[in-house]
Amino acid sequence: MTASSAKPLVSLIMSTYSHAQHFPASLEGLLIQTYDPLEIIVLADGSNPESLELLNACDDPRLRYITTPEPSGWTPAWNRVGAEVKGKYLLYCAHDDILLPRAIDQQIYQMEAEDKVVFSHADFIYMDENAVDIGQWVSPNGTFIRAGPDAWQLYVIQTRCCMQTTVYRRDAWERVGGWDDDAGHPGDNSLYLKLLGVGDEGHVAQIACRYRVRKNNPDPPDKRFVYLQEHLALGLKHLAAPPKGLNVPVAEIRSRLLQHVALVGLTIMHNAPTPVLKREIRDWLSRNVWPDSRWGKLWPFLSVVGGLPILNAGMSAYRRMRGLA
Repeated sequence: MTASSAKPLVSLIMSTYSHAQHFPASLEGLLIQTYDPLEIIVLADGSNPESLELLNACDDPRLRYITTPEPSGWTPAWNRVGAEVKGKYLLYCAHDDILLPRAIDQQIYQMEAEDKVVFSHADFIYMDENAVDIGQWVSPNGTFIRAGPDAWQLYVIQTRCCMQTTVYRRDAWERVGGWDDDAGHPGDNSLYLKLLGVGDEGHVAQIACRYRVRKNNPDPPDKRFVYLQEHLALGLKHLAAPPKGLNVPVAEIRSRLLQHVALVGLTIMHNAPTPVLKREIRDWLSRNVWPDSRWGKLWPFLSVVGGLPILNAGMSAYRRMRGLA
């Protein structure tokens, strides 16, 4: 993008239903962006009165909002507000996360310079429920562009970016059909996988947002187990229709996915509060994960002897060695 070229319109979008206590700071994060031209679109999903009052009081000409009478659910709400955008690029920010100033400028610059990049993301800060910063995620690779097939094989195993820092090309987003309403958890990863079938991944070395995590009240093991099952189902769905240009056999990628799920599953099982839930998780792993994973014969033994801490350390070293961390 040259200094004399006209800058493209960017659409910042958000949907809000609950978390009324966090929404003001999240909305302010959109309003403080200095990129121009910019449109800001908010879906008041379920027409929460507190959110509507805040939106009505805002006189920023870049902002407009839409409403629904009833809550839509996560991904349907994302697609509903996404359908309103007019920009060449869009970014979705959750209603409890906060964009930092100039959060999108470098991603736009990268994507304008590289036509094959269909989404570009950035680094971010972790904060807890009380907006206390507790850490950072910073890519060890700095600013980079990764070919779609190379990135796809990594995203099948685990999400590699933060949605609140990720800028998409609108034409590519529309081409692949936006977010999948039935993707399960994590709902954004299916979009990344579809996009990587038509273009490349970009990343810029910049802290772009404060991302809220539930440190003090994390999801219970039974909910995490449901998420893990959805994670595996999503990965297997996409492995059934891989993109062209992979330099690794699909069977190898599938083995890595199962290995990742096995490790996470053992961690959840280790923390399960009841024998019934422990047994349910172990039975699911033994049927669906362990038989075809790389270390299939080792997982049942480790689940019995409690070798999870050693395994965690070994797997961390393995991922670093393979460049998967």
